[in-house]
Amino acid sequence: MTAEIYDDTFTPDEHKYPIMQHRKLEKWNKNTTLQIPSAVTVYGDQYTITKIGRCAFAGYENLLYVEIPTTVTEIDEYAFFRSAVVDVQIPGSVKSIGKRAFGWCKNLKNLCLPSVLDYSGENLFTESKNVNLTYSQPIEVIKREVEKREIVISDVDIDVPHNPTDNANTFVVIIANEKYDNMSSVDYALSDGRSFRNYCQMTLGIPSENIHIRENATYNHMKSEMDWISNVGQAYDGDAKIIFYYAGHGIPNDSDKAPYLMPVDATANAASTGFSLQGIYSRLGKIKSDNIAVFLDACFSGTNREGELLAQGERGIVVAARDEEPLGSVIAFSASQGTETAHAYAEQGHGMFTYFLLKKLQETSGKVTYGELADYVIQQVRRRSAVNSQPQTPTVLPSSSVLDTWRSKTLR
Repeated sequence: MTAEIYDDTFTPDEHKYPIMQHRKLEKWNKNTTLQIPSAVTVYGDQYTITKIGRCAFAGYENLLYVEIPTTVTEIDEYAFFRSAVVDVQIPGSVKSIGKRAFGWCKNLKNLCLPSVLDYSGENLFTESKNVNLTYSQPIEVIKREVEKREIVISDVDIDVPHNPTDNANTFVVIIANEKYDNMSSVDYALSDGRSFRNYCQMTLGIPSENIHIRENATYNHMKSEMDWISNVGQAYDGDAKIIFYYAGHGIPNDSDKAPYLMPVDATANAASTGFSLQGIYSRLGKIKSDNIAVFLDACFSGTNREGELLAQGERGIVVAARDEEPLGSVIAFSASQGTETAHAYAEQGHGMFTYFLLKKLQETSGKVTYGELADYVIQQVRRRSAVNSQPQTPTVLPSSSVLDTWRSKTLR
């Protein structure tokens, strides 16, 4: 059985925040450390603590340090609101943190968040000034094994820069396809998508509700997300920025060498079961916006990240997909070119293209132009892949309408 800790007597208001002088910890000593147990026994039945509920420790004026067990997976809104906490380490087991969970914590100095969150509410620590925000690997899992491979936590996932959530008119679709029904897996694609999502939210300051991520997306899932981003773009009538990110398999069509992005229920020998890249460029290009960025951590030579053919067919050789020209205001960043493979960077647990993309965002706190980002990613991927004797050269292809301006545009 599971249980949550909550407080139904403390009611924060959106405009006035009550001060409770008689809070529960007034009889406790100063410098109190609260050790939340992983389980409690009530009338002989044991309950595992899995959630810190709404307002659970709101207003606690003597509570300075908190130890949260790794059984906790959710921290609800206002959980530590207006408390005196100074230092909080949140374990990697926590996947959801509600709004203002640490709001108005005037003494808060150090807050360590998990590297990966499925949901992060707005204004987590509003009015909590001078917070040293860090990100850590999950406490209970330092490394995991996937298909007999050890995956370490990447350095780009430990110290993710944080900026205010003020990029309200940017909208993001992330497709992270790792586990395919009829093709080999794409190593680290899920990590790529999740980390890119974290950077969009934390570093680029994009509200969580503006970010759609689909993991192991089917054809219908991908279609649904393209419909969503198209509708949003039309509704904002030129006032929105658009980001489309894809990590997964890409293949060339046998007949005309047109490149396709493949959902997890696609078939390697039938490109038509995927989405043509030209079709995606066409839909994005119709959106009235002067800033649409596409990031493709995929190759279109018909190989996986180890360079193995996805489908032998009658061909049995690696072929180069034809180049597709972006439309509208689309600026397309691709992981590789020609017959090259978009390789994994096993030492960092990411695709090589995505790793260096995130690395530049980390080093600049997201304050980087497309031109600077392109120069860095192309140089670093070429160097790293050359060391591994596996040449890979990312490319950037802007549409004709932004050919003279794309380098100065920014994600933030």
